[in-house]
Amino acid sequence: MSTNNLTLRLLDPTTDLDLYRQAFAWRKPKAHISGPQMAFEAFSADKPTRLTIGLFNGELQAVYFLREFEPKCYESHFTSRKGVSREVLVWGAKRIIELLLENGAAEICALILAGNRPLRRFVVDIGMTQESQILFTCVKTLQESNIFSPRNQREMFIKYAARA
Repeated sequence: MSTNNLTLRLLDPTTDLDLYRQAFAWRKPKAHISGPQMAFEAFSADKPTRLTIGLFNGELQAVYFLREFEPKCYESHFTSRKGVSREVLVWGAKRIIELLLENGAAEICALILAGNRPLRRFVVDIGMTQESQILFTCVKTLQESNIFSPRNQREMFIKYAARA
């Protein structure tokens, strides 16, 4: 698929609620997350520390979420429609990183379970580098990141980041 017809735009949970519903429906329980999934209300919450960016080719293809956890520092997540090519997802993520860093962000990061090799390859392909390994034992932190489950509450996560 060509990336020539792709566009990015900020989503607003008030005016784009149907797009949030569509993206929420794409989320299926993952093998590495066995606990309860994030509620739609949390998924679509309007928070001043969150950017939600849709990737379109006429239709919504993916949604990228960025949460500012410190000034100019963002934690990143995404979800996509089934069948969207890796090339398209990489293009969107790379472009978002470029735009954020060009406009004053200091860091965009991702915390990934050590065993999730496909996602670890993806973040390297979009320009992030491995920084550290973290053993999370704080349930509150894991719940806020939507990665809590009884199975992974003591597993190793790897932090990847892109910096200005």
